[in-house]
Amino acid sequence: MKGLYGLKEKFEGCNLIIEVLDARDVEGTRLKAVEKWSGTWRLLKVANKIDLVDEETLKKLKESKYILVNSKALHMEEEKEKFIDAILQKVKQRPIRAIIVGYPNIGKSTIINMLAGRRAARVTPVAGTTKSIQWIRIADDLLILDSPGVFPRREDKGSLLGKDAINVENIDRPETYANEIAWKCIKDKTLRKWVNESFDIEIGEKDNATRLIEKIAKRRNLLVRGGELNIREASIVFLRKYIKEGPKRG
Repeated sequence: MKGLYGLKEKFEGCNLIIEVLDARDVEGTRLKAVEKWSGTWRLLKVANKIDLVDEETLKKLKESKYILVNSKALHMEEEKEKFIDAILQKVKQRPIRAIIVGYPNIGKSTIINMLAGRRAARVTPVAGTTKSIQWIRIADDLLILDSPGVFPRREDKGSLLGKDAINVENIDRPETYANEIAWKCIKDKTLRKWVNESFDIEIGEKDNATRLIEKIAKRRNLLVRGGELNIREASIVFLRKYIKEGPKRG
């Protein structure tokens, strides 16, 4: 895993491992090596961005053992108290020294800031913002170690892109990835509805991936010199919005 083995030695000094997962793709954002090293006795799983899932998915998550976090309500005192209470119940030893891990841009720093009640960790929409390791004091008996995002070393770019683990602007041929996801949106009823509402277009029964991207380019008036549609820019716009706001992945 990228950067993960450099963190393994830090686990030895921690009595709690907080694994942050994307509620839209819990299984796809698991770090199985982390779970293996942690052991169930000191592993706490957090499903972040529950505000981006549908009711059926939310119901399943509520029935699970995950801590649920709403990415749009991270400063609510009630959510903070529930999170800290779960930490205190999980670990009896004091002080609690926890490390928070997860894919890049999955919301680790935002969660730390919510727990700390201040801007303790830098938060941006760019994957890979946290470059170093830093301890942050949440309370007298609770310290959390922030860490850079990590992911399986062999995971392909398409998969990482869909999980927001790499930045759209840094990939070659965004049109290829946009076409792959566009096909998923056409075939899936929930995603098709989301695309129609998000881009103010209508996907027709005979539309294909290319046609979908063209409709987005026309609607957003994305043109190149000569008045032709800017398919590359439309692909980036589509990918960026899907990654940040799409109702589900996979």
